[in-house]
This record gives sequence, structure tokens and C-alpha cells, in this order.
Amino acid sequence: MGAFVDDLNAAHDLFRTGIPVWLIRHTRELATVRIDKLVDAIDESANRLIPLRDSPGFIDTQDESPEHPIVYQGLTHKSERYLAMARYIGGLYSYSI
Repeated sequence: MGAFVDDLNAAHDLFRTGIPVWLIRHTRELATVRIDKLVDAIDESANRLIPLRDSPGFIDTQDESPEHPIVYQGLTHKSERYLAMARYIGGLYSYSI
């Protein structure tokens, strides 16, 4: 689980909730990038419970059975995201006659 975003506010919100986030930046901005710390990714042998920042809760990242479908893959600000969600939800409530 995680997200690739190009919006600083979205990256901030995802980071605060403990969701892994990769911030996409244009190459012209490389001169202004500052990396404060490199950290290891979550170890596969971990219990797959990611603690939330600023909260006693956690995110359970274990695989679901049956698997959840991938509704949308892409950047968060694209209109295709909402179209994909609408198609998915529409499919949940469509009935054949």
C-alpha cells in the first residue's frame, strides 16, 4: 500500500496518516530538494501493522481474501480517478434484469 503524488498537501496528509508516500517532483526542482533522512522500507517479516503517526491506531496491511480490486492507478489530481471510482461504484449497484 502506498501512493505516488505530485501535490505537497496530499503528500503531507498521507505521511501524517502513516501511509507510504513517494513525492513526484519535476527535474527542474532538483536543486531545491533536501533529504533529511533515509529510512528502511517495512520489512516483509514485520507483522504488517503500520502505526499511525499522532494516533494510537494502526493500518493493517495484510493481504485480504478475496483481494480488493484496484479501482484506479495514477496521480491523485487526475479526473480519471473520479471516473474510475464512479464506474466501480456503478458496477456495485447495477442489476441485470
